[in-house]
Amino acid sequence: WRRVREGATRRTFMSVSALGSIGDLDADAPSRYMCHPNSGFSTAKDVISVMWLLWDTLYLPFVLAWDPTPTLGITTISLGSTTFWTAEMLLCMNTGYYRSNATLEMRRWKAIKNYAKHWLTFDFLTVTSDWVNVFLEFEVSAGDASGLELVRLVKFNRILRLARAFRMMKVRERLLNIGHNISGAHLTGSWAMFYRIVQYVVFIFAWNHLGACAWYAIGKYFATASDTGHGWLETHFLEFDGRMVPYSDMGMAFQYLTCLHYTISNTVLGSLSINPVNSIERGFTVWCLVTGFVIASMLVSHLSSWLVQRQMLLQERVVTLATLRRFLRENSVASSLSSRIDQHVRHRMDVKPRLREEQVE
Repeated sequence: WRRVREGATRRTFMSVSALGSIGDLDADAPSRYMCHPNSGFSTAKDVISVMWLLWDTLYLPFVLAWDPTPTLGITTISLGSTTFWTAEMLLCMNTGYYRSNATLEMRRWKAIKNYAKHWLTFDFLTVTSDWVNVFLEFEVSAGDASGLELVRLVKFNRILRLARAFRMMKVRERLLNIGHNISGAHLTGSWAMFYRIVQYVVFIFAWNHLGACAWYAIGKYFATASDTGHGWLETHFLEFDGRMVPYSDMGMAFQYLTCLHYTISNTVLGSLSINPVNSIERGFTVWCLVTGFVIASMLVSHLSSWLVQRQMLLQERVVTLATLRRFLRENSVASSLSSRIDQHVRHRMDVKPRLREEQVE
């Protein structure tokens, strides 16, 4: 156990003690305290980064559409997100990577050079804008600014929020890293498919969330500039306490759930009492119907493919058990003994032997 623990430590962080004496170190030797790209620490970092990316994916469109007043809780969450992405920049500079020839590179200066070629400039700009955004949110929530200065801060804050949208490009890369480190090494069969289904469900919900925010923004900001001069927020009413109240005067939670209901209904080809009243809203509805049809088709195709593969893998097991039961029945074996034999065979079939080297091509 001690050797296994020491091996895991060397796998996560390369130290000088694993390389020999100081005199043996050269320019091609791994740097000290470099993180292995496939270690549990890197996987945990990727999982946390995906969680923060999902937060940005959900929160940013909502803020741009409804523009709620920043609260202390939301500002604290933004501070935590910014702190994480700042630390993530430093971790990326100290994490090894695989070259194109599948060899591992654990030299720090090489890792920094590779990081600079891909994400360093982008991450530096987004993290800088995040810190400025957090400062502005604290200023607005504290109420220190007033009048024209507050209006300018709010407008500048909206522009900085757009910088977070570009960080969503990292979602695919992080999911691939997690799938390689977790799904490929630890999840097989049904669990691997469950991991894929979870990805599809999260993607579908995020897609409908973006559509809900866009649908509200169209009705709020583009109604007066449309060809009819009206939007769905002003032309749809609900009877409330004996009077007709437009959707534009309803609460934020009701408006969001209504928009989410609308986009989900278009995705699954459902129906809703809300109808578009101008060309912009009509075009958005058509776009939702087309993308919903494509997404639903892809999901059904992947599920059908997995079920067919699963059935083919289980076919040999079913045929073997059916042949065994037929043999026991034709030879008049006692039911108690037949049940024990059947259970024993099932248990032996569930136990998978370890692969030998000659079995791997």
